[in-house]
Amino acid sequence: VNQYKMRYPNLKVLSQENAGVSVARNRGIVDSSGEYVLFVDGDDRIEPYSLDKIYELIKKYGKEIDIWVLRSFLESGQERYSWLSYGIKDHSLFQGMDFYRLRYNRGSVCGGLYKRELLISNDIRFPVGVKNGEDSIFFSLVRMNAKNIFFADICFYHVFERPGSASRSMSIERVFGYKNNLDFLEKILRIPSLNLWQKDIINLMIYSCISNAVYAFISINNCEFSVLYNHLRLSRFLPLQLKSGYFKEDLKMRLLNFSFWIYCISRLLFHSMVRIKS
Repeated sequence: VNQYKMRYPNLKVLSQENAGVSVARNRGIVDSSGEYVLFVDGDDRIEPYSLDKIYELIKKYGKEIDIWVLRSFLESGQERYSWLSYGIKDHSLFQGMDFYRLRYNRGSVCGGLYKRELLISNDIRFPVGVKNGEDSIFFSLVRMNAKNIFFADICFYHVFERPGSASRSMSIERVFGYKNNLDFLEKILRIPSLNLWQKDIINLMIYSCISNAVYAFISINNCEFSVLYNHLRLSRFLPLQLKSGYFKEDLKMRLLNFSFWIYCISRLLFHSMVRIKS
């Protein structure tokens, strides 16, 4: 890396003790100096010359774009987080709430560019201590504050999946780790300046977190749902309320609000049916 730094004066190398991906990315956001920030995991790669193509688009459409959403693929060729399936077309531009209404989300921040000023001015950082879904939380916070989001049909990011990687393995410790997600979202929810639709977005993120925790709990063959309920301290959130009028509860969210226990049983039955079919 230091050899590359000598060859390219614009390259900045930061060194620190390993404190997790969120701490490293947060330092990168603060210490960077460019217009946009992008993230690349250590075993992944970006398509050659793809940044040149993106730079040309930035010159053409201006620097008012807050998020550039590009295309990502596994090494097998399968696309990840495809936005084409949402009916989004190449060179589509969305603004604020219109983008969020698409319900398009990503479990990875890799595969896009984020305006640094947006992150700095809104104090958007990765949640430290969160090991499940930290990328989803970050992406949701970014799109909650973004004004202009641009989709470009550029092959940009290639993901190398390792069996047993942190993003794929699950254990009871990782399931209980969802409490850190919920603690972080609770702090965000208490920010006085949030408007109603932003609070709704946070509540939708909380719902997604609870749903993922229940599914993961079932996937490790644990059905003691009262243990999960108490450990995650779900009584502080349920029932979840959407008050802005922009969003409506879907059937599963209504079921969760009606009864956590019935919701868990329904998820358990669904999981069992999937296993039988497979």
